Amino acid sequence: MGHGLHGIHSERDRLAPDEAKVTRARKAFLAKIARQSAKDYLLVPPLSRSRCHRTLAANSAAHVLAFSSGNLCYQIEHHLFADLPSNCLAQSAAWVRQVCEKYDLPDTRYSRGLRTALRERALTGRC
Repeated sequence: MGHGLHGIHSERDRLAPDEAKVTRARKAFLAKIARQSAKDYLLVPPLSRSRCHRTLAANSAAHVLAFSSGNLCYQIEHHLFADLPSNCLAQSAAWVRQVCEKYDLPDTRYSRGLRTALRERALTGRC
């Protein structure tokens, strides 16, 4: 949500004289929050049936962690593209992974053990 607020504030600063555009940007942001919340808290948990409460707790924890950590899951992208707005980092993550694979560079998002297991699986086709 903090990253979304950044978008709202940058729209406000960029379009300050045009209050109608700022209002539309604010409404679009609130609609996005409503859609994501409905998906994460109303739609997906019941699909997991007996694990509904676990799914709900996991979704809640993920949102709290992402918000409180400043979205550290995209820290690599942030350091590569420091001027890129934080709401665009997720899009750049796929490109970064492709470059890492192309040049056989380690993707350090994962723990060393998991990276080793993933590499072993990729090389041998088995775990």
